[in-house]
Amino acid sequence: MKNTVLPLILFLCMLCLGSHLYAGHSMHPLNQISYVKKKIKEQQEPYFTAYRQLMHYADSIQEVSQNALVDFAVPGFYDKPEEHRANSLALQRDAFAAYCSALAYQLSGEERYGQKACYFLNAWSSTNKKYSEHDGVLVMSYSGSALLMAAELMMDTPIWNPQDKDAFKTWVSQVYQKAVNEIRVHKNNWADWGRFGSLLAASLLDDKEEVARNVQLIKSDLFVKIAEDGHMPEEVVRGNNGIWYTYFSLAPMTAACWLVYNLTGENLFVWEHNDASLKKALDYMFYFHQHPSEWKWDTRPNLGTHETWPDNLLEAMAGIYNDASYLQYVESSRPHIYPLHHFAWSFPTLMPVSLKGYDLTDNNTWANYNRYEVANKTVKKPVAIFMGNSITEGWNRSHPDFFTQNGYVGRGISGQVTAQMLARFRADVLDLKPQVVCILAGTNDIAQNCMYMSVENIAGNIFSMAELAKANGIKVVICSVLPATRYSWRPTVQNPAGQIIQLNKLLQKYAQKNKIPYVDFHSMMKDEQNGLPQKYSKDGVHPTKEGFSMMEPIIKEAIDKLLK
Repeated sequence: MKNTVLPLILFLCMLCLGSHLYAGHSMHPLNQISYVKKKIKEQQEPYFTAYRQLMHYADSIQEVSQNALVDFAVPGFYDKPEEHRANSLALQRDAFAAYCSALAYQLSGEERYGQKACYFLNAWSSTNKKYSEHDGVLVMSYSGSALLMAAELMMDTPIWNPQDKDAFKTWVSQVYQKAVNEIRVHKNNWADWGRFGSLLAASLLDDKEEVARNVQLIKSDLFVKIAEDGHMPEEVVRGNNGIWYTYFSLAPMTAACWLVYNLTGENLFVWEHNDASLKKALDYMFYFHQHPSEWKWDTRPNLGTHETWPDNLLEAMAGIYNDASYLQYVESSRPHIYPLHHFAWSFPTLMPVSLKGYDLTDNNTWANYNRYEVANKTVKKPVAIFMGNSITEGWNRSHPDFFTQNGYVGRGISGQVTAQMLARFRADVLDLKPQVVCILAGTNDIAQNCMYMSVENIAGNIFSMAELAKANGIKVVICSVLPATRYSWRPTVQNPAGQIIQLNKLLQKYAQKNKIPYVDFHSMMKDEQNGLPQKYSKDGVHPTKEGFSMMEPIIKEAIDKLLK
């Protein structure tokens, strides 16, 4: 009897635990956080660069003071636009600061970021008593959402004391939840922000009835809000801001569906009715943002930029729908952080959303075989593939026009050593059938990113890539390793400058023997210490835009000459 009762008790305990596993973790499930921490540890892109950008923001917030208001009074935007903006900033700045700091704490483990997040959360819960004027309720909903996402990240931590947690929950129930529930029954984007905010509040307060009520509201008018062709009747008629308001409705609508999925397991992303769907609305906005002259609702619609909207939304939805066109559109402007105004998809590059779960195993991660899996499907007859590490990845991100205008495709992955590149060479080079492959690799081997490797073995991996390419009819350009005297992430490496020179001699000798063009960036860019000077690099390893601008005509000349 004991042998059967104990396992049964353990099973029931696990079942109860599982039913509350994501209570308070609806926007950032625990497995998402674990997945991102794993990618950061492996220095995998785009997560690693996005993480560094997050930490830059978090560091800048450390000395910032809170702006909490007793009465969050925001007049209507079209009545008093300047006063609306000025009064809104108090909450918007503090909410983003709390969210950014809380996420930085979760991913880095450094308590100072968590303490700063609690500072802003406590300021608003202890100071703010109400919202007022025409837009106070709306701005409270779409800007205050970041406070709740910050609280979600901090709720299970020991840094935030229980009394302050309870005080924040009281503020949520008395102020924030009141605001979002007030507007969630509207017809336009107000309702979408209300429902998203109401779900955040319900998750934080563990209020299952409110979760169910919001799901019911979303289902009740989803296909009133979205027409069969994908346009959103309440939003497109807003003059030259029709595309903006379509985005401004879809951002909280999709974020609410993400919360519903994590809280209930129900997938509203795939709901369809008479050919209308969330995906069709996203595609409609995406198409006309790229083809504004065809927008029939206004002759001169206002558009976003790659640095603002709609890239943050498209980046998030690429993970939901596995849409290569979304990914291709946003890839060159990564990482995306949306730090102002409204908060739904603020960190889409760093914190990917997925309906398929998060792979926390080590399968397929060592060489990051799947990094470009979706993007590779859209590559057609490239002139040249650039194989490399973060230098190549940063090059493509900093100067995307250089790649697109010349038919070049970047396949760099931050942190990678030559063995990892060799492992993914088939998927990211051979299968794409370029005319030329340019190999710029080896500095991470010398930095011992995967432990020590001799320069002879590093060179051997590069030779193997070159021979694989030639065997498949692909011409090769071998680039020298860029100069460096120190690696900030591994300062104990001895004499990197000398090792780089030794490796470059091996590469140059091999290239000459096999009649392969050798592009000597090292000789052209080095300083007196055989390092990368500040005019070309801020960290002594990765080129700036000025550095890449120096490299571009040199590599293009080599490719053009090879193809004559």
